Amino acid sequence: MSKITIAVFKAGKGEKKAIRDFLKIPSYIYGKDEYTADTEAEKQLLTGNHILSHYFDFYGIVLYKENKPTARCSVTMYHGENDAYFGHFECPDNSKVAELLLSTAERLCKKYGKNRLTGPVDGSFWIKYRLKTGDNFGSPYTSEPYNKAYYERLILSCGYGVYEKYGSNHYIVPYEDDPRLTRCLERVVKKGYIIKSPQKEDFFKALEEIYEMVIRLYSGFPVFKAITKEEFFSIYEKLEKIVDFDMVKLAYYENEPVGFFVAIPDFGRMVSGKINPLDIPKILKIKKSPKCYILLYLGAQSSHRGLGMALAESMRSSLRDKNAQSVGALIREKNLKRSYMDIYTDKSYSYCLYSKEI
Repeated sequence: MSKITIAVFKAGKGEKKAIRDFLKIPSYIYGKDEYTADTEAEKQLLTGNHILSHYFDFYGIVLYKENKPTARCSVTMYHGENDAYFGHFECPDNSKVAELLLSTAERLCKKYGKNRLTGPVDGSFWIKYRLKTGDNFGSPYTSEPYNKAYYERLILSCGYGVYEKYGSNHYIVPYEDDPRLTRCLERVVKKGYIIKSPQKEDFFKALEEIYEMVIRLYSGFPVFKAITKEEFFSIYEKLEKIVDFDMVKLAYYENEPVGFFVAIPDFGRMVSGKINPLDIPKILKIKKSPKCYILLYLGAQSSHRGLGMALAESMRSSLRDKNAQSVGALIREKNLKRSYMDIYTDKSYSYCLYSKEI
């Protein structure tokens, strides 16, 4: 029988070899064009230097087979909470290895009085969470959680159940008008709403307005945790260099921001984490003329009826003008059936969060 050992270490405790091994494992599992994680963010989490590290205790777990790093996961424990989160799950297609890995995470959580383990959550809602599932994988799009197709089978075999489901829809170029959307935008404009795109010089003002709305509107989402405006800026300021400002829509009513819709060009995996200088010419080329946009964030205050649909029409019109396809990314399952652009869908992707009482 192969010799198996497991290393468990807490962030910031100087486990340099374990950190190196943790970071190496994906290269044994994925092809070079598949892995989408932000390695720099992983290093910051493992050393306790991430801007969000002060909110939680973070642990790395590395499983060795014959002294070779073979599988890994992380555990995040937020201060004062009974739930904990597993993330950074990477494992060969071996149910025994997966069981050893996750049972180690469960024992660690029990030691500190936690009674539920949920994931994948890579430290935070604001970093990466969810597992891609189903049969429709293909190449990862920008911002997509991406993993091996067999990961769901491994996680379910360890006693985890589905906690929340999500979906992404791929939309064809929306040449044809949808009367629902056009009428809704007309009504909203007549009521005095203004929907516009910010200028480049207004980026940080727009980011501040989006932050204030996100913190209110997303507070009921699974695994959501509020962060400060400064932390939000630190995570999202890189969008300034890759966003197409025509594809950022902000809605105002009586001069108050009440809704937003943010899309970015699909750069694939090239903008995940630190950008490779060799990819810059490709990134600039895509930014100049994107074939597809990722519809990342949509929010509208519930008291402003019809605003979400009006924002969708504004975005649809821009997509048509740019002759671009799009992906409505990571929508909660309960909202998928009322997706504003569902008539343009030609294929879909699925994702899950899992949870287990421990």
